Order: sequence, then C-alpha cells, then structure tokens
Amino acid sequence: MPELKAIPEIPDYCDTVFIGWSTMAPPVSAFLSTADLSGKKIVPFFSHGGGGAGHFVQDLTVLCSDSTLQDPLILTGNGGHGAAALIASWLNGVGYF
Repeated sequence: MPELKAIPEIPDYCDTVFIGWSTMAPPVSAFLSTADLSGKKIVPFFSHGGGGAGHFVQDLTVLCSDSTLQDPLILTGNGGHGAAALIASWLNGVGYF
C-alpha cells in the first residue's frame, strides 16, 4: 500500500462512514488500514464491470474490524434501469432513507 500524504480525521460526532469504490485501489486500502474507524458504522457500496464482487466484503471486514459493517450495495456497472429503486431500497435497509 502506498503511504498517504494525509489521512483525513473522522470527527467524533460522525458515527457513520459511507465507503465506495469500483476496485479497492491501494490508496483506499491504505486509508482503511490507517484511519481510526473504530466504533463507526461502515456503509459500503461497490460497482463492478461484470466480474463479480470478488473478496470485497472479506477485505472490508478485515480492514474495518473495529467497525460495524452494514449490508453492502453491490451493483454491476451503473446498476441498469432499476438502479434508483435498488439504491433507495438499500438505503432504507441500512436506515438512511
């Protein structure tokens, strides 16, 4: 993983962090490995081009072991015609809509 120039601090009043990517780039791994996310609720979202989610959830579970991991949203590409309803349903399911 690359060394990050600066790691943003997550304010104490922030109890939920949405984290999303299409590929877990090394800087994302570096951030998750070094940021203090302990006790935070992590709401992950992810898109892929058809290759599947791979080990997305397992990686996130390891990198955010002191956090509460919510059910992820996993989309193929842009999610297609039903993406808006799927995202709304997911947000509702994790308590944010």
